[in-house]
Amino acid sequence: MKGWRRTDIGHVVTRAMAGAELEPKEGHDGAFYVRMTYGDTIQMPGDTDGGAVENGEVAITYIGRFNDVPSQGSAAVNNALTSLVGEANTLHS
Repeated sequence: MKGWRRTDIGHVVTRAMAGAELEPKEGHDGAFYVRMTYGDTIQMPGDTDGGAVENGEVAITYIGRFNDVPSQGSAAVNNALTSLVGEANTLHS
């Protein structure tokens, strides 16, 4: 290790999924393997937790309270969840 640094939380996806294919699982009807492919690796900024670790440093990030955020146009996700488990019990958002 080169040392340590205070860092921010990185928000860059270092390697985004480029595609996914379902491959039937032999002997298991209706079951599949998910075969994923990924894009090129992106280097994270050195002042982020992931970037510091990539540079051989220990990342120290003090994290405060997490808060829920309003739905971000996720109707497709909401609809898929509803079809799986039923209507939402929405307390907020």
